[in-house]
Amino acid sequence: MYQAAYPDRYFTSQNVDVHGNVWIEDYSTVDANTALLPFRKANREYWTTNDARSTVNLGYAYPETFRSNNVSDAEHINAAKAAVATLYGSDTRARIAAQSKSLSSAHISASPKDYIDWSIKATKLTNDVGSFLARFYVHGIRVDENDKFNDDPLDVGTLTQLMPRSHENHDTTTATPVRPYEGSISITWALLDLIKTGHVRSLDYQDVETFLKTHLKIVILSVGSIPSTCDDLQLTSTQSEGKDITRTSYKSFRFTVFSTPSHIPDDDSQAVEYGEPRAHPDIAVTPV
Repeated sequence: MYQAAYPDRYFTSQNVDVHGNVWIEDYSTVDANTALLPFRKANREYWTTNDARSTVNLGYAYPETFRSNNVSDAEHINAAKAAVATLYGSDTRARIAAQSKSLSSAHISASPKDYIDWSIKATKLTNDVGSFLARFYVHGIRVDENDKFNDDPLDVGTLTQLMPRSHENHDTTTATPVRPYEGSISITWALLDLIKTGHVRSLDYQDVETFLKTHLKIVILSVGSIPSTCDDLQLTSTQSEGKDITRTSYKSFRFTVFSTPSHIPDDDSQAVEYGEPRAHPDIAVTPV
């Protein structure tokens, strides 16, 4: 469906770094013609990404991606984008509309159709951390008029990476990733909750910056890795939950807070329109 909506965005050649598997060796370069083992076509040749770019080649199409002969390229793309926006759009859009009605729109942004989306991007700078879970918190918020603070931090999002168990003993303490892990999460939903409770004034730059500089924290946990074989699928509770490696692994990551001006179209079937992201290096994501 995404490919139908954005046909100009496609798989590009890249190095797999330490993320190889039983068929692809670490540090191999793959592209859209790389064989997708172990999947074979009827003629016994292996499928490739190019072969599977359209599900029609697999013998079926989704209702949202089916294309009749009389539909133009532009019409097909717009229909696919509308389907993505309707089926998979975040609830932030609906919440902003609802809170703008129940609160003054100034509590959200200057306009009920325009707001600032806030997110955190994580980049793993080295290979010395295997499977991990990075959990972001809002810590130390006031809960009553007597300036008492909540001892339980508010969980605002999680990023994770699972590595194959066969990689656990790799000597990667000094290795620099060829293609570092990057992940991002939106925390706008959490900020909307905090606006509703009066902890944050609005989604505007100054209000959110001031709040996050004091309250945004992180915990990094080691987690159970992906089993190397189908015979080793069970993890112990300790492996699943992991241990706190924040102090030892914090410097292996770079965490950056971003803000992105966003516009909600009048047509509900159209996706939210995002502007250019802006980094906020002054907001430090520090350990709890």
